[in-house]
Amino acid sequence: MLQHLSEFRVGKEWRFYREFSSDRYSVDTNTITIQGKGNSPHNSSPLLFVGGCHAYELEVEIEFEGDATAGLVLWYNNKYMVGTGISPTARYSYRRENTSRRGSHKETSRIWLRLKNDHHVVSGTYSLDGKTWLKDDWGMEISGFNNNTLGGFMSMLPGIFTCGNGKARFSNFKFTPINND
Repeated sequence: MLQHLSEFRVGKEWRFYREFSSDRYSVDTNTITIQGKGNSPHNSSPLLFVGGCHAYELEVEIEFEGDATAGLVLWYNNKYMVGTGISPTARYSYRRENTSRRGSHKETSRIWLRLKNDHHVVSGTYSLDGKTWLKDDWGMEISGFNNNTLGGFMSMLPGIFTCGNGKARFSNFKFTPINND
């Protein structure tokens, strides 16, 4: 795991995409609370970092306050991204500019998400208890999301987002490189 990622050091390893607003977040001992913005990750100004490898898994525990949707993304820009999101009652997947509702679950204020990027093949899982993981029924191949295809001198950046009218608290964040040589 990269050093300091679970510390949510905003402005160092972690950076908001384009629109930084210090009143949207608060950090407390390996936990960050982010006020929702927009109605999807595309316009939420997600919090991102440089992963530095092509195969990894992200995992995070999320607690909700109010009417928020939160999740994990792999971000090139607000048109080319992929991710998984969750609200207290529903699951979503995000592909490019599209949002798809993936189903419902028992209402909860706490949920766990994982997003796996295995050399540009992305998939997601979720858990209602942090122990039993359920695979979502979506996946995406993202090898074309790069500067040679899209321009802009960007790269795929992993991160977290909150959208809607509430807040989400992210804790126990893990970034685990996958070694499958």
